[in-house]
Amino acid sequence: MMDQPSTVALQQTKGATVSDEKLSVLPSELPDYRTRQAAHLRALAESATTARLRVRLLQQAEEHDRLAVEEDELTKTRIILSVAR
Repeated sequence: MMDQPSTVALQQTKGATVSDEKLSVLPSELPDYRTRQAAHLRALAESATTARLRVRLLQQAEEHDRLAVEEDELTKTRIILSVAR
């Protein structure tokens, strides 16, 4: 069966497709995405079966925390600049 032209086929683990409309907002553009990702990675680290995996997950969580702080500061700066105009 052929997909409709407005559907973009993305190979995911289960072979699902995602429409163009759903691609307009990427997960990283959602509010608090980085903070939620960091928490998720920490939860995964708790059940990691090897020390190497646990360390990697915790490093990625720290990176998401760092990016969350940077994005928050950038957002505050943009707000300040927009009010100053």
